[in-house]
This record gives sequence, structure tokens and C-alpha cells, in this order.
Amino acid sequence: MAMYNTLKEFIESKPGLTAYQVHKLTGLPQNTVYRLVRDPKVIPSGTVMDAFFNAFPDATPNDLLKHVPDNDTR
Repeated sequence: MAMYNTLKEFIESKPGLTAYQVHKLTGLPQNTVYRLVRDPKVIPSGTVMDAFFNAFPDATPNDLLKHVPDNDTR
């Protein structure tokens, strides 16, 4: 079983939204946001998820994380 962050897909699904804007809206360090966008294997901490959901109140955990079963070759 593996978990992946899907922040890049979330950003791409919102017209005009950029990683920089996520950084500004959430108050998260810019390098944290860019690391999550570049590497889906980096799982956000509770603090990061809290900031994300405060900035995007209509978002759900499914917008930020994806579970891939072991037998799936991603």
C-alpha cells in the first residue's frame, strides 16, 4: 500500500491556480509547497493539511491524498 500526495493535480484542476498562490493562500513555506508539487511521495504533515484545508474550505482529503494498493503499478 502506498500513499501519494496529489497537490499537483489539485492545482492543475483549478484554472489559474499556481503553487506560488497556494503558498501565499496557505501561509506555508514556499519550499514546502514546491516539494509537495514536485514529489508525490512526500506526504503532507497534519500542520500542512490543516493550513491547506483552511485556505481551501471546499477541499477534502481526497483532493490532497491518494491511496494506491500494493498490486497497482503506478
